[in-house]
Amino acid sequence: MKLVINAAMVPHPGTFIYRHVSAGEAASWLREHGDEAVSYVGYPQTADHIESLSGGWEVVANCCGPTRQVGWVADHNEALALQEREVQRQVNEALAFPERGKVNHDEAASLCPECGRMMVVSVAWRMVTVALNRAKCSMAPGDEALVVKLTYRVQDPATKGQPQPEDWEYGILQRIA
Repeated sequence: MKLVINAAMVPHPGTFIYRHVSAGEAASWLREHGDEAVSYVGYPQTADHIESLSGGWEVVANCCGPTRQVGWVADHNEALALQEREVQRQVNEALAFPERGKVNHDEAASLCPECGRMMVVSVAWRMVTVALNRAKCSMAPGDEALVVKLTYRVQDPATKGQPQPEDWEYGILQRIA
C-alpha cells in the first residue's frame, strides 16, 4: 500500500528504512502513486502544499487502448513541445507502415500507430488531490509512504501558519519487516 504522511514516524514495531528525497523526487512519487495513495495528512496547509507539488502538465495519447501517458512536466511550453514530438513520432511511425494505406502528412499526425485510427495527443493541467485524514496510520511490511513535513516544529500546533516552499522536506518511509 502507498501512503502520504506528514511526519517521519514509526507507527508500530517493525523494521523501517527512511531516506530523504528532493522536492522533484517527491513530485515524481506523487505523479506515479498519488492517485492510489491513502492520505494520513491532518493539516490543510500540508495538503495544499502536496497538491501544488504534484501539479504539472500531463501529455497523454489515446485511441484504441488505454490512455498512454507520454510525459508530465512543470512548464506549459515544455508540455507543448512534448506534444509536438509525440505527434511527430506518430507521423514517422505511420509513414513507416505503407500497408495502412496512403496518407498525407496531416492525416498521419492523427493516426494511432496500433490501429491506424484517429489518435488524440492532449495536454492538460493535473494534480493529485490530498484528503485530510487524522486517523491513526498503520503500515504493513511492503508498504511505502511519502513523508512531507516541515523542517521545524510549529509554535502553535492549532495552526501551521504560512509555510514557504523552502520550509518543507521530503522522504520515503518503507516498512520492510
